[in-house]
Amino acid sequence: TAYRLFVDLTDRTMLTLALAAPGSAEMRVVMARELARHGDEVPAIANYRVALQIAPQLPGVRFELAELLYNSNDESLRAQAEAEFNAALTVNPHDEKAELMLGEIAANRGDMKSAYDHETRALEMQPDDGDACTELAKVLISMHDTKKARQLLEHAIQIAPSNYVAHLRLGALDRLDGRMDEAEKENALFKKYKEMQDQLQRSE
Repeated sequence: TAYRLFVDLTDRTMLTLALAAPGSAEMRVVMARELARHGDEVPAIANYRVALQIAPQLPGVRFELAELLYNSNDESLRAQAEAEFNAALTVNPHDEKAELMLGEIAANRGDMKSAYDHETRALEMQPDDGDACTELAKVLISMHDTKKARQLLEHAIQIAPSNYVAHLRLGALDRLDGRMDEAEKENALFKKYKEMQDQLQRSE
């Protein structure tokens, strides 16, 4: 019932916006989100770009565009994501998620120093962000700082016990430290929560 109510209210909002301001940046963003939701990423990206031409400082839009680019299956589109995440930080220097994604991009290309810097800033902005904890922990493990990595992973699990990524990485640390019983427990929790997440996604 709550879901249907949300959908109905969203539809009404879209209709109202379409009638009141069909050429607005906000309308372009709404169109982009709907297109992205249905997997039409190229026209979605085009609508985000038009929205930004109309209103370059519109809050959150550059991050949404960057995230869509980053998750694209098209390599040429993925390559554009970093510039958009940087642009999101220009608009909002406190955009913790943009910092986190820039850290992930840097880590993927092997630039662990930049990854560490970005993800440390993200964690300073939001100390209780489980994603920031797990991503910084991953970088710290690669830099052989397993003690601090363990602290971050344990904190991530305290925040959200169902954080299966944190369980997976903590289990890997346990194996490195020879704590095989603990590693097995973490692996079991990883499988449990990952399966639950997959089931939820299939039911959407």
